[in-house]
Order: sequence, then structure tokens, then C-alpha cells
Amino acid sequence: MNYSYQYWERQFLTEKAIEYGFKKNHYIAFIERLVLENRHLTNGELITKLDSKEKIKNYYPEKMIADSWNKEIYPTLKINGFDFKSEDNPHGQYKKSYEGVTKWLKEEVFPEYIKTIYPSLAIEVWQDLWEKAEENQEIISVSKHQKLCLDIQIDEDWNDKESDGIPIGSKIKYEFNLNGYEYLIVVTKFVSGDFYCLVPSKFSPVLPVDEGQVSIPQDNFFRVKEPRGYEQIIAVLCEDEPLLDWLPKYEEYPLKLETNHLVDILNYVHHQNCLLTRYKYLIV
Repeated sequence: MNYSYQYWERQFLTEKAIEYGFKKNHYIAFIERLVLENRHLTNGELITKLDSKEKIKNYYPEKMIADSWNKEIYPTLKINGFDFKSEDNPHGQYKKSYEGVTKWLKEEVFPEYIKTIYPSLAIEVWQDLWEKAEENQEIISVSKHQKLCLDIQIDEDWNDKESDGIPIGSKIKYEFNLNGYEYLIVVTKFVSGDFYCLVPSKFSPVLPVDEGQVSIPQDNFFRVKEPRGYEQIIAVLCEDEPLLDWLPKYEEYPLKLETNHLVDILNYVHHQNCLLTRYKYLIV
């Protein structure tokens, strides 16, 4: 499922126009001025396009779009949280412009909207994250005290193939090179189908770290247990500390994730400069 703003743009803007109570000229001016396909057009060019498309030549006054925005749309958006700069609000977060409104909608309003339409199955959201991630076959580290030969042969489509795996009872840890990023979210999908957030948690160091290398758990190993099957890891490397209020604290155990948590991560990576990596390993 596609969770990008561009994919949902017109449906999103239409529903927001209804929610904000825009009607007639204001309804049309709000939607058509903000959709991506019209952003290169001047207001005059946009009116000409709409006149031709809708055959309502006499419906638009000469300055309909600007009048609608100045008299109705901007004041309504301000009431609904659009914090724009003005004489009485010089420290506003956004410019009072079409671009400023789009930025506000994408950063603050759309992430809440998309939560209402996410799939009922967490696995669908996980698959979207998985497809966005780059393969990294160096995440798993096996204790050198055990003589294991790992040769996991997985093709570009990550189709299951016969391969050597990690035996039950092995001691492993996850290792991540932050590659210049300062923060990290790590989510594991266990064989059981459950999703857990391992970073941040009590198993991870407090970020950011100076050395750029993170091991999970810090001073120990995880022991591999049944059931047998594939487990998957997705690591989200972030430039800034992720502001997701449900993330575990560093003294807490890993959090079991539900669909809405995964949607939050997906929304986050859409709007932030992140690097996603993935790894899949077989427990035998």
C-alpha cells in the first residue's frame, strides 16, 4: 500500500476541505491551488484551466483564488493549527503562502490523516518498509566461541532458498554501523509474526554514540530459540532523534508493536532524511 502524500493528495485535500467547511469558490480554490499538478500555474492560468475543464466561465471572479485564500482559507487554516508568520505572529513556523500551507499539511496534518486509512494487517505495512530498505548482510554477529559457518544465500527478491542458518542455541548479537547518522530505530519481525522495537530499549546504548557502531545487546548475546524459521530486521538510521512518543525509553524492555506503530515509522521515513537497511536470517 502506498502511504506517500502524493498518492493520497487529492483525496486528502478533498476531505480536509470538507472538514474545514470550505464551500463553492473556497472549496475549489483550496483543493485546486494545492494539488501538485497545478503548482506551476499562476492563479490566472489556473482559473483558465478550471473554466475550460468545468465549463463554468462566469462562476469565477477575476481574483477568485486570491480572494478566497485571503478572506476565508487562511483564517480558517489558522484556527485549525496553521502557524504562519504575520505582523502579530512574527515567529510563526510557516510562511503565509501556498507552499507554506503544503509544508504544514505534509508535516503535521497528513501523518495523522494517514493513520485512519492504514491496512488492518501489520504485515502489509511491514512489507512497505521492507521494500524501501536496502539489503545489509552484515547485521548479525555470531559468538566466536561457536564454530558456525553462515552462508545465507538470498537473492535480490529475498525469496526463500535452501541455505545454512543459525542453529537453535546459538549466541548472536545485532551490529549496526550508523554511517554518519546519529540515531537508530530497530524493529524485528520474529518467526512468531510479532514485531518488537529493539532500539531504543534497555538492550541498546543511549544514542547518539561517538563511535558510530551500535551492538544489541550491548554487553551480552541473544540466545537463539525455537520456533525455527526466518526472522527479519529493519533498521532506520536517522539524522535527528525520532519524535515518536511511543518509542521505548532506554531503561525499558523492547516494545511489542501494533499496526499503528509501524504506520508511524512509515510516515516518519517519508518525511525525514533516513536510511533503511534490512536483513533476514534463518533459524534452524
